Amino acid sequence: MKTQTAFRIDKALLELIKEKAKSTNRSLNNYVEYLLYQDVGKMPNDKTIKAIEEVESGKELTTIENLKKYKKSLLKLNR
Repeated sequence: MKTQTAFRIDKALLELIKEKAKSTNRSLNNYVEYLLYQDVGKMPNDKTIKAIEEVESGKELTTIENLKKYKKSLLKLNR
């Protein structure tokens, strides 16, 4: 769901952003959203942070030798 918002930005910077958006065939809104996702959107969510901490803790984890076989086993569990 999208939310409309307003913020102040330097006029010269806005013109540069508009030019860049146009050169990449994006609307201004889409280009700004793209830039924000490149920065803020790369922040890991809680589940990913937990997984990183688990790996870094040195806890003994199961090694997956055959990814294809492992994926099939997961599909069987979800049926």
